[in-house]
Amino acid sequence: KLPEPDYYSNLTADYSFNHSDGIIRFFHHGDYYGKGLTNWTISVMVPGEPINGDYIIIDLVDDQLSEKANLNTDDVIGTYTCVADTSAAAANTFIAGSVIDNKREYSWYYMCVDGYYGNDDRAPLKNGTITIAKEGTGYLVTFDCVDDNNHKITGTFNCPVVETY
Repeated sequence: KLPEPDYYSNLTADYSFNHSDGIIRFFHHGDYYGKGLTNWTISVMVPGEPINGDYIIIDLVDDQLSEKANLNTDDVIGTYTCVADTSAAAANTFIAGSVIDNKREYSWYYMCVDGYYGNDDRAPLKNGTITIAKEGTGYLVTFDCVDDNNHKITGTFNCPVVETY
Protein backbone atom coordinates (compact mmCIF):
# COMPACT_ATOMS: atom_id res chain seq x y z
CA LYS A 1 0.00 0.00 0.00
CA LEU A 2 1.22 3.46 -0.89
CA PRO A 3 1.89 5.83 2.01
CA GLU A 4 -0.71 8.56 2.48
CA PRO A 5 0.60 12.03 1.60
CA ASP A 6 0.41 14.81 4.18
CA TYR A 7 -2.12 16.56 1.92
CA TYR A 8 -3.80 15.99 -1.44
CA SER A 9 -4.10 19.63 -2.51
CA ASN A 10 -1.51 20.82 -4.98
CA LEU A 11 -2.43 24.50 -4.59
CA THR A 12 0.54 26.60 -3.51
CA ALA A 13 -1.44 29.60 -2.22
CA ASP A 14 -4.96 30.81 -1.43
CA TYR A 15 -7.21 30.77 -4.50
CA SER A 16 -10.18 33.00 -5.31
CA PHE A 17 -12.50 33.28 -8.30
CA ASN A 18 -15.61 35.12 -9.46
CA HIS A 19 -17.61 33.76 -12.41
CA SER A 20 -20.70 35.51 -13.75
CA ASP A 21 -21.50 32.94 -16.47
CA GLY A 22 -21.34 29.59 -14.70
CA ILE A 23 -23.19 26.35 -15.26
CA ILE A 24 -24.65 24.39 -12.35
CA ARG A 25 -25.46 20.69 -12.66
CA PHE A 26 -27.65 18.88 -10.13
CA PHE A 27 -27.49 15.11 -9.65
CA HIS A 28 -30.19 13.82 -7.27
CA HIS A 29 -29.37 10.72 -5.20
CA GLY A 30 -32.40 10.56 -2.87
CA ASP A 31 -31.76 9.47 0.72
CA TYR A 32 -28.34 8.07 -0.23
CA TYR A 33 -26.88 8.24 3.28
CA GLY A 34 -30.02 6.88 5.01
CA LYS A 35 -30.56 10.01 7.11
CA GLY A 36 -34.09 10.84 5.94
CA LEU A 37 -32.61 13.74 3.90
CA THR A 38 -31.77 14.30 0.24
CA ASN A 39 -28.24 13.91 -1.11
CA TRP A 40 -27.14 15.86 -4.17
CA THR A 41 -23.92 15.99 -6.13
CA ILE A 42 -23.65 19.49 -7.55
CA SER A 43 -21.05 20.64 -10.07
CA VAL A 44 -20.35 24.26 -10.96
CA MET A 45 -18.16 25.12 -13.93
CA VAL A 46 -17.28 27.71 -16.51
CA PRO A 47 -18.97 27.33 -19.91
CA GLY A 48 -17.24 26.00 -23.02
CA GLU A 49 -16.55 22.81 -24.91
CA PRO A 50 -14.17 21.50 -23.88
CA ILE A 51 -14.27 22.99 -20.38
CA ASN A 52 -11.24 25.10 -19.45
CA GLY A 53 -11.20 26.68 -16.01
CA ASP A 54 -12.60 26.32 -12.52
CA TYR A 55 -14.71 23.22 -11.85
CA ILE A 56 -16.03 22.35 -8.39
CA ILE A 57 -17.91 19.25 -7.29
CA ILE A 58 -19.79 19.26 -3.98
CA ASP A 59 -21.53 16.38 -2.24
CA LEU A 60 -24.23 17.91 -0.07
CA VAL A 61 -27.18 16.91 2.06
CA ASP A 62 -30.14 19.30 2.18
CA ASP A 63 -32.87 19.51 4.81
CA GLN A 64 -35.59 18.04 2.56
CA LEU A 65 -36.51 14.51 1.56
CA SER A 66 -37.45 14.70 -2.10
CA GLU A 67 -38.35 11.96 -4.54
CA LYS A 68 -37.24 12.04 -8.15
CA ALA A 69 -40.88 12.54 -9.27
CA ASN A 70 -41.25 15.93 -7.54
CA LEU A 71 -37.70 17.21 -7.68
CA ASN A 72 -37.15 20.88 -6.90
CA THR A 73 -33.61 22.20 -7.19
CA ASP A 74 -34.69 25.19 -5.02
CA ASP A 75 -34.60 22.71 -2.11
CA VAL A 76 -30.82 23.25 -2.01
CA ILE A 77 -31.07 26.99 -1.27
CA GLY A 78 -29.23 27.61 1.98
CA THR A 79 -25.84 27.48 3.67
CA TYR A 80 -23.94 24.21 4.03
CA THR A 81 -21.19 23.51 6.56
CA CYS A 82 -18.39 21.04 5.89
CA VAL A 83 -18.36 17.73 7.78
CA ALA A 84 -15.45 15.29 7.86
CA ASP A 85 -17.13 12.23 6.35
CA THR A 86 -20.42 10.53 5.45
CA SER A 87 -21.03 9.33 9.02
CA ALA A 88 -21.38 13.00 10.00
CA ALA A 89 -23.74 13.81 7.11
CA ALA A 90 -26.70 15.83 8.37
CA ALA A 91 -29.10 18.50 7.15
CA ASN A 92 -27.30 21.44 5.52
CA THR A 93 -23.85 19.84 5.35
CA PHE A 94 -21.40 18.98 2.61
CA ILE A 95 -18.95 16.09 2.79
CA ALA A 96 -15.24 17.03 2.87
CA GLY A 97 -13.17 15.90 -0.09
CA SER A 98 -11.05 12.84 0.51
CA VAL A 99 -9.21 10.07 -1.29
CA ILE A 100 -10.59 6.56 -0.89
CA ASP A 101 -8.89 3.62 -2.66
CA ASN A 102 -6.85 6.10 -4.76
CA LYS A 103 -10.06 7.79 -5.98
CA ARG A 104 -11.03 11.39 -5.20
CA GLU A 105 -14.45 11.42 -3.50
CA TYR A 106 -17.01 13.97 -2.27
CA SER A 107 -16.18 17.71 -2.52
CA TRP A 108 -13.24 18.98 -4.64
CA TYR A 109 -11.94 22.03 -6.49
CA TYR A 110 -10.35 21.36 -9.91
CA MET A 111 -8.76 23.37 -12.68
CA CYS A 112 -10.23 21.80 -15.79
CA VAL A 113 -7.96 21.70 -18.86
CA ASP A 114 -9.40 20.66 -22.24
CA GLY A 115 -12.30 18.88 -20.56
CA TYR A 116 -10.15 16.92 -18.10
CA TYR A 117 -9.94 17.54 -14.38
CA GLY A 118 -7.70 16.16 -11.67
CA ASN A 119 -4.40 16.36 -13.57
CA ASP A 120 -3.75 20.06 -12.94
CA ASP A 121 -4.62 22.21 -9.90
CA ARG A 122 -6.85 20.32 -7.47
CA ALA A 123 -7.79 20.51 -3.81
CA PRO A 124 -10.22 18.75 -1.49
CA LEU A 125 -12.65 21.10 0.25
CA LYS A 126 -11.91 20.24 3.90
CA ASN A 127 -13.56 22.98 5.90
CA GLY A 128 -15.80 26.03 5.54
CA THR A 129 -19.19 26.87 4.12
CA ILE A 130 -20.95 26.90 0.77
CA THR A 131 -24.04 29.05 0.24
CA ILE A 132 -26.53 28.51 -2.58
CA ALA A 133 -28.97 31.32 -3.34
CA LYS A 134 -31.55 31.93 -6.05
CA GLU A 135 -30.29 34.37 -8.70
CA GLY A 136 -32.81 35.10 -11.46
CA THR A 137 -33.70 31.75 -13.04
CA GLY A 138 -30.39 30.28 -11.86
CA TYR A 139 -28.25 30.13 -8.74
CA LEU A 140 -25.43 31.98 -7.03
CA VAL A 141 -23.01 29.63 -5.30
CA THR A 142 -20.59 31.21 -2.80
CA PHE A 143 -17.57 29.30 -1.52
CA ASP A 144 -15.72 30.11 1.71
CA CYS A 145 -13.65 26.96 2.07
CA VAL A 146 -10.20 25.68 3.04
CA ASP A 147 -8.23 22.80 1.52
CA ASP A 148 -6.25 20.14 3.40
CA ASN A 149 -3.12 22.32 3.33
CA ASN A 150 -4.91 25.36 4.85
CA HIS A 151 -5.22 27.32 1.59
CA LYS A 152 -8.41 29.36 1.29
CA ILE A 153 -10.65 28.60 -1.70
CA THR A 154 -13.13 31.45 -1.98
CA GLY A 155 -15.37 32.96 -4.59
CA THR A 156 -18.65 32.87 -6.44
CA PHE A 157 -20.23 31.12 -9.37
CA ASN A 158 -23.30 32.95 -10.71
CA CYS A 159 -24.98 30.15 -12.69
CA PRO A 160 -27.72 31.25 -15.09
CA VAL A 161 -27.50 27.82 -16.79
CA VAL A 162 -29.14 25.03 -14.74
CA GLU A 163 -28.99 21.34 -15.68
CA THR A 164 -30.70 18.54 -13.72
CA TYR A 165 -29.94 14.84 -14.07
